[in-house]
Amino acid sequence: MNQQPFFPNGAVTGVGSLPLTDSRAAVQFVAEYSPELPFWPQLPQRSSQEMQLEQAVGEALSLIEPRDGTYGYRIKAGKRTALLRFLAGGPATLTEQNASGFFAFETGWFAGLFPRAKAVKGQMVGPLTLASCLFDGETPLIADPEAAGLLTRYLARLALWQIRRLQRYQRPTLLVVDEPCLALGASHLPLLEWLLERIHATGALAGVHCCAQLVDYALLTRLHADLISFDAYRDLETFAADLSTQEFIRGGGIVAYGLLPTVTTPHKLDISTLFMRWLLTQQPEQHIIPSLRHTIFTATCGLGLLPLEAVQEHFAQAQQLSQLAHDACSGE
Repeated sequence: MNQQPFFPNGAVTGVGSLPLTDSRAAVQFVAEYSPELPFWPQLPQRSSQEMQLEQAVGEALSLIEPRDGTYGYRIKAGKRTALLRFLAGGPATLTEQNASGFFAFETGWFAGLFPRAKAVKGQMVGPLTLASCLFDGETPLIADPEAAGLLTRYLARLALWQIRRLQRYQRPTLLVVDEPCLALGASHLPLLEWLLERIHATGALAGVHCCAQLVDYALLTRLHADLISFDAYRDLETFAADLSTQEFIRGGGIVAYGLLPTVTTPHKLDISTLFMRWLLTQQPEQHIIPSLRHTIFTATCGLGLLPLEAVQEHFAQAQQLSQLAHDACSGE
């Protein structure tokens, strides 16, 4: 299947989560603040099942339990075989219980809430992060080749299910894989590369989101993703100076700039200063118009746990950044 061409042209979108418990209200929020590149909203305050890891494992949640006093989950005693069997052939779908926003988004789409949509965005956790946060005893599954491989193939089935649903909207489909643990699992990069290949095989665009500190951007660009999403508030100049990211952009790669920090007081931010930071890092041999063509503006991730008023302001400010970029283009 051939992917339709997609040029975001400074569109605003979200990383994924929103701090709402009503899925219909969340979709209305997306329609208002991300009309050109809408995303289906994850709602962690609605249910713990809608948090990133829990949402991904689906029905296998009954086979794992939280680790005491630290991050992640461990396989329950005597459940390893059952978990591996589930990963090998269990249902890989989202449900109303763990992704109510996905199904409310479908309803909203077919009701005509997104007439301006240039494309549609989905998201999911990546294999390196999920396998680094699931443990067999004290050993993360990323260190277990059999388990890590089965988990990656399970995520590929989950990606395929999501993409097939989103492609019914007859817009370019973008699926972004969230990998905050990318640096921890660098030696296992082939797992993520394989997943991205499966996404590409569907005709969808494949993106990688990584907001962790000390990101190796050369590592990110090796993945042959169509999009890189990162914390530009903290790392913009480092990203722009990296030779591998410069080549990625020259090759037509899409960049999602998280120029807004995840803070509860966004009204204290100077949007003009943030815009000038972005403008000054654009490659000097290019005019802003072709640069903007491959640019997305987002807030940084973690918005699902912030107050709604702060999130509304974050998205409004992302729209201001987009407008400033368009204004600069009109002046060329």
